[in-house]
Amino acid sequence: MEEFKMEDIVIKRYRLGEKVKGTVVQVEDKTLTLDLGTNLEGVIHLNHFTKDKDVVTFKGLVKKGDEIEGEVSKITDEHIFLSRLNLLKDESFKELVDAKEEGKVISAKVVKEVPGKGYLLNYIGFELFMPMSQSGKNVALKSNLDAKVIEVDEAKKRAVVSAKVVERAKEDEARQAEYDKINVGDVLHGVVTKVLNYQVFVKVGNLQGIIKAKDVAHEFVNVMDVLHEGDTLDVSVISKENGKLAFSRKALIKSPFELFIGEQKVGDKIVGKVTNKLQFGLLLEVAPNLKGLLHASEYSHNPNDNFNNCVIIGDEVEVAILAIDPKTEKISLSRKALMDNPWERVTAKQYDLVDFKVEEILSNGLKVTACGVDGFIPLGEAIEDRSKDLNTYFNKGDEGKAVITEINKNEWKLVLSILKHQREEERKSYEKYLENEEVTSTIGDQFKDLLQK
Repeated sequence: MEEFKMEDIVIKRYRLGEKVKGTVVQVEDKTLTLDLGTNLEGVIHLNHFTKDKDVVTFKGLVKKGDEIEGEVSKITDEHIFLSRLNLLKDESFKELVDAKEEGKVISAKVVKEVPGKGYLLNYIGFELFMPMSQSGKNVALKSNLDAKVIEVDEAKKRAVVSAKVVERAKEDEARQAEYDKINVGDVLHGVVTKVLNYQVFVKVGNLQGIIKAKDVAHEFVNVMDVLHEGDTLDVSVISKENGKLAFSRKALIKSPFELFIGEQKVGDKIVGKVTNKLQFGLLLEVAPNLKGLLHASEYSHNPNDNFNNCVIIGDEVEVAILAIDPKTEKISLSRKALMDNPWERVTAKQYDLVDFKVEEILSNGLKVTACGVDGFIPLGEAIEDRSKDLNTYFNKGDEGKAVITEINKNEWKLVLSILKHQREEERKSYEKYLENEEVTSTIGDQFKDLLQK
């Protein structure tokens, strides 16, 4: 614009395409007259003011005194004609710029597909491009779709949009809504999407969580042998933190202990396999991946039995369930509960005369049974001459009588003496001959010496 000063007027000269502002001085249906501050009037027609076909008159839309901006489209000797169409285009494109800056979602119409590249869309008269990589799942020609502006070129009035970003945002919103509804302890149904050695990925609705190897089963397992991609299963939520979910499969499966107590009770007789020998007892596998303790005190009634010498790893032992502790999941076992304790029936006491039977001849004495239990007759209590071989005097299966010289039920100890019985019999025999006869001191002394041997 150039200005020329004269004595009483200021003449302003405008160029085509120049932006100018004027004040409305007259409003007609299809035309506005503007004061541009020059000797020529400004004129703007309705079809150069708006593209909205529903607007048919300026009246009610613009009033005198309003300031209007436009571009110079034509200059005559009497008028300067203005147009707002390019300004409207700039203002409209600014919507796209603002939409990008604000992250606003726009609704654009799919006009054309560019094979292998993407789609052309129309938004308020502007042609937008949506690359194939940014297209949504369901794109249909001649239909509208929601998208976000991801690139703009203000100079060329071009923009690139993405429907994928909008879809992802909606999916994220849906996932968050699902996540917010889930609580620790909930049981959910899911599908295995990926299996690794150390964890399993499970999709539940729009969410994904993991099952660590230790939460797949109660026992150690090879995860890849148990679960496979595509498997469906129920899981329990065991952790919910920072948008992540941790699941457990084993929480919904009965443990070996739970299965065991569902089938067995205290007093039941079972067979266990020796898995470990401890100082205080044996560990027996009583069910798959479940062990019980056979304490040394419950191995046998006989305190002389040494379980370390009697069993090896892998042996099967028949036992009774002595106790079950649900809190600690401990199982106590007893072998002796299934065994007879012959010492419970022994009523004999020291110095009693009892019957015996030879079970085994040893170099230092005789192993015998007496009173229903095992006993022992030392060499010196079996024969007078200890230098002699016991096999000369006894055979396995021989029976006889002996005096109990030592008995201890707690230690299962029974010691007998044949000689004490024989001496007693000899004493009785001598006394029989001395009945009704005078006994001399010499003979009495001799008997006394004999009985004291």
